[in-house]
Amino acid sequence: MDKVSMEAKLKHLEFIQNVITRMNSNSFSIKKWTITLVSAILVAAYNKNFNSMVLFISVPIIILFWWLDSFFLYQERLFRALYEEVALKEEEEINFTMDTQKFDYKNDSFLISNSIKSTFSSNTLKFLYGTILIIMIIISIVINLYTLKQSLFILGIILVISLITKSCFWFLINKK
Repeated sequence: MDKVSMEAKLKHLEFIQNVITRMNSNSFSIKKWTITLVSAILVAAYNKNFNSMVLFISVPIIILFWWLDSFFLYQERLFRALYEEVALKEEEEINFTMDTQKFDYKNDSFLISNSIKSTFSSNTLKFLYGTILIIMIIISIVINLYTLKQSLFILGIILVISLITKSCFWFLINKK
């Protein structure tokens, strides 16, 4: 094993590790931003003059950050697979490629667990973002309870009217 080829392999692994570290850092930043924005919305909701419907705006924001976090973790998984492959290669085979396409689930049916969808639904992300989502929805419902009662009342009236209308049409159609 020659020293130059070993240095090349170590340098390639270092490049890949730097990308993995950057993806991990991006994922952590997304989590920090999510918690910061949700906290800011909750602080604003505490103000009596605040329109509490803004809490419902937090739901798409949380889902967007959840997806972004999933994307960065997915990319990190791809580069970890590349790292493992390069670590097993012979020194002569090192070509400094950073292409992770062959580890993508689209190119191999056995890698279906390595997709953005599977990353999105991973237990750790479901726990973090799901908990935040549930908390925001509960707070939104509690704050908007009066509005919710009115909305449910109106929804009930619409439901009764639609059932009466449907029954009348059904009766007229089947009257023969």
